[in-house]
Amino acid sequence: MKRVKFIANPEAGLGKGRRILPRLRGILEDRGLSFEVEETMAPKQARDLAREAVGQFDAVVAVGGDGTVSEVAQGLIHTETPLGIIPAGSGNDFVRSLGYPKELEDIVDCIAKGSVRTVDAGCLNGRYFVNVMGIGFDAVVNQRKNGTSWVKGLPAYLWALVGTLGTYSPIRVDVHLDGEACAATEAYLVSIGNGTTCGGGFRLTPYARVDDRLLDVCILAPVRVPNLLWHLPKAFNGTIEKSGYATLKTASEITLDTTESLPAHIDGEPHVLEKGRHRVRIIPEALKVVSK
Repeated sequence: MKRVKFIANPEAGLGKGRRILPRLRGILEDRGLSFEVEETMAPKQARDLAREAVGQFDAVVAVGGDGTVSEVAQGLIHTETPLGIIPAGSGNDFVRSLGYPKELEDIVDCIAKGSVRTVDAGCLNGRYFVNVMGIGFDAVVNQRKNGTSWVKGLPAYLWALVGTLGTYSPIRVDVHLDGEACAATEAYLVSIGNGTTCGGGFRLTPYARVDDRLLDVCILAPVRVPNLLWHLPKAFNGTIEKSGYATLKTASEITLDTTESLPAHIDGEPHVLEKGRHRVRIIPEALKVVSK
């Protein structure tokens, strides 16, 4: 990589996106990498900055969490400019599926080396996502987590999860996978993943691969709070299907029919699925990413 654009969300990770920048600049200078860093000041700005960088830089790197990564990816999908990631958010889930190293110096070395791979993306009603979208319980937990300002990372998700228990009601959604009915019942949540984890490490779609031309679907049946807590470790170790409540499937296209507006999230960002029919599909080889 000869010239790299870094798009940083200073508010990511309760300010980690800002605090990491001096160290990042120092490492980049030590490596002799030509770079430009720009901090975002408003929602959607990261997408616009990424679009402007296409053709001007050899790579565009998102400095922030999954929401920042998703925004930057919006500007790079279907281009030859690869996406890189400096994880600085609360969840940092998509980077797990890419197998990035953990140390900042090693990540910069990967970016400098310039190895690139091509991955898929998901699409909900024309809106792309790179890691996961979900409706139901995980969306409500995510919404509550986003309103938390005193804790970050997995503890923030766990705090939000506990706070949601006892007040949450299952959703009604009809799910069709590649045209075949999969569920026409109440569900605790429906998670559709291009990547393996969400919420800072919850492995609801543990077998997902970012380049297999498929989306992985987890449908969790209604579950009482004691049983949910008992089986919660399975959501972290990738054995959620052994709980007896989770159905795991794959599909290239998913149809969701809802009878009311439902809480949702797209790559960790709050969203609402309005009453009606919604189409989720895989976009094969949609995005180039910097690889290790």
